Amino acid sequence: PNDGYYSVLPRSEGSCYGNVWIYTYDHTTANGNGRFLLVNANNQTSGSYYNQTITSTCAGNAYEFSAWVANLNRVDYTGGCTNGFVLPTITFSFYDADANTLITSKSTGVIPLVPLTDSDPWKRYAATIKIPTGVNRLRVEVTSSIGGCGVDFGLDDIQLTPYGPSVSVSMTGGTGPGGSIFERPYGSSFSFEATPQPVILDDGSSYTFPAPVYQWQRKNRFTGIWENLPGA
Repeated sequence: PNDGYYSVLPRSEGSCYGNVWIYTYDHTTANGNGRFLLVNANNQTSGSYYNQTITSTCAGNAYEFSAWVANLNRVDYTGGCTNGFVLPTITFSFYDADANTLITSKSTGVIPLVPLTDSDPWKRYAATIKIPTGVNRLRVEVTSSIGGCGVDFGLDDIQLTPYGPSVSVSMTGGTGPGGSIFERPYGSSFSFEATPQPVILDDGSSYTFPAPVYQWQRKNRFTGIWENLPGA
């Protein structure tokens, strides 16, 4: 595609624009059976390349928005630009869709060129957000810096997922890291303890589940199915 346009393709062609782009497949399949969004950014204004409204988020909960990005320009073909070569910068912006007001945004920073020795140009970038009280619909927009000579990139595997603390599990009386090694005679009892570990969101706030509920399970060695432990 020319400046200001995009294509949805299984791969980028290294022969484009005098061999200045790398040759790569989509991130999902890495074999040409998938598709990704290939962007040749506008050379006059910053562009919007993803704009989606989500109605299933819950106020007070944290989420992570992520995308895999590939800089498509070859590291050894950046010197022929009249006004200088430009690296892409991508911004994830979150809006209250009903009020059309910005909640927060995060920049990826400059997306670097891929070294010739790197066989995988795809890098994951993410932003976290805690949905404010009163926000019923979240709009997410992905924009880039102004293009021209440079700012040619791929977008793939865009996701919005719940984001929460990790849970550390230990056994009372166990040995090893976190009490992870435990031996008892068959038929004896022991206890597990699960502790949520708060995570730090992009705005610097600490987040954990306000009232976590647990359900312990065990894997049936005959069926391979995980089953709930009664009363646990």
